[in-house]
Amino acid sequence: MTDKLVHFVSFALLYITIFTEHQVSNRSSNKGSRWLIASALFLVAFGGLIELVQGLDFVQRSSELLDFKADTIGVGIGMVICRFLKIEKIYPWFLR
Repeated sequence: MTDKLVHFVSFALLYITIFTEHQVSNRSSNKGSRWLIASALFLVAFGGLIELVQGLDFVQRSSELLDFKADTIGVGIGMVICRFLKIEKIYPWFLR
């Protein structure tokens, strides 16, 4: 079960990192929500690709659908966290 937790937390943190960088880079405008959605979709696709590659015979690793689900849920929870994240309060030194 800890493997799934690692997948979940890793992908949530990946999305939060992308969101934070986007907010810092575009703090003077509100545009870019399509870019954030595309980033989330990319992370979900990346998680799926990882599992597909692990399922190949020559890779010598096992592919698990639950890992992909944990990745996807992690991205979703990362998006929910970011919906309520106030970058100015958490990282005020970024905005100087």
